[in-house]
Amino acid sequence: AIFWGAQMLAAWLYGGLLDRQGPPAARAIRGMTLLVGALVISLGLAIWGNFHGPCNDGFGWDKAFPCQLDFEEDFPLVLWPMTVYGLLGAADAMYQTFAYWLMSMTAGADVQRMVRYAAVYKGVQSLGAGAAWLLDMPAVISYRAQGILTLALALCACIPVWHTLGLTESAKPA
Repeated sequence: AIFWGAQMLAAWLYGGLLDRQGPPAARAIRGMTLLVGALVISLGLAIWGNFHGPCNDGFGWDKAFPCQLDFEEDFPLVLWPMTVYGLLGAADAMYQTFAYWLMSMTAGADVQRMVRYAAVYKGVQSLGAGAAWLLDMPAVISYRAQGILTLALALCACIPVWHTLGLTESAKPA
């Protein structure tokens, strides 16, 4: 519920920020900047927690040494992973919101173009989900390495998007 609640709140607030009045390119740059910040903070804290979190006497957790925190018995310690989980939900919603907002802004009034953009996006997203399931197999890659890989891929995915931010100016009025 924490993850979903954070997703709903972040999507509402972030979507409202993206839809404010002003030049679309400026809103896109502001949105991308906030998105990169959210990714670095949420995934950075999650990775840090894997190495130094409250589990296993401060040595974090991974596939080989799982975390066994109980809400009632370990109350102060559970606040850290719960907070990080909420931040991950917020960053996820921001990523999705920005992707769809940018697609709609660059497509303008062309519905068919928007549908094509969304279809490609969902296809790539599904491919990534399948790869994540394979990487989650016990002997493939550790959770720590998955976190680092996820942060690197998420930030690298923002690089080619940067040049499309200017396309929002000509596609749709503010």
